[in-house]
Amino acid sequence: MRSPRGSVVIAGVALLVLGMASTAQAITYTEQGDAGDIYNVTGTTGAQLTTGSGELTSISGIIDPNAVSQNAPTYGNDVDMYGIFLTAGTSFSATTSVNTPDSSVETELYLFNSSGVGQVWNDNTGTDPTNADTLASISNFSVQESGIYYLAIGSPATLGNYVPLDTAGNPIFLSAIDSGPNFGFQIIGNSPAVSDTPFGSWGADEAFTSPPPQPSIAFSNYTISLQGAQAAPEPAVGSGLLAIGALGFFAGRKRKLRAKQAG
Repeated sequence: MRSPRGSVVIAGVALLVLGMASTAQAITYTEQGDAGDIYNVTGTTGAQLTTGSGELTSISGIIDPNAVSQNAPTYGNDVDMYGIFLTAGTSFSATTSVNTPDSSVETELYLFNSSGVGQVWNDNTGTDPTNADTLASISNFSVQESGIYYLAIGSPATLGNYVPLDTAGNPIFLSAIDSGPNFGFQIIGNSPAVSDTPFGSWGADEAFTSPPPQPSIAFSNYTISLQGAQAAPEPAVGSGLLAIGALGFFAGRKRKLRAKQAG
């Protein structure tokens, strides 16, 4: 028979764990230094894992100023990548906004799973390919598996000239259609990956021959508004370990009590 005292203590620990989960607040994340653009490495080139506990509502950062200066050797070659947590059975949305007075500014969003396999990308939020809003937005992506996902935002010159390639050197996503008077602005809505081979590097899509964007559409400060995301990976792991540790402690204490009574 479980002693009243043991039951009370275990119940108290359970309430503590539940209380920690219930008090988690919606959080925002700000880029620390310069976020890297590779999902499986650490250091300055590695993606930044968002931190905190609770729903992740936004990510704010700055594209490297050198990447938005047409005279710089790194023009267009800055991508910021962040690790977030998504839950199976839910939908995920991400929309960019930028701090610039130029209405023609261009952004791109890419989503990869924990293995670096491309999931979806977006170039424009509009519905008319001849007159699309050029701010990227991933809308209601259906999450099939819980885990860490990597969200990347690209600077304007990434349009075909600096895109994610798989380990074989092939583009993971279909670049904007290079045809007609509005080439480079025709990918609208969610666009799935065309390669299921994991990410290998950033580089040029050889099939894309569009000239680089002009400086007038460059941006630096950005915010990505999120729906259906959590910080990664501390919230789920920390609470789980606390609960398991507490239950293990009291299970061991109960075994010792039984042994003492039997002796």
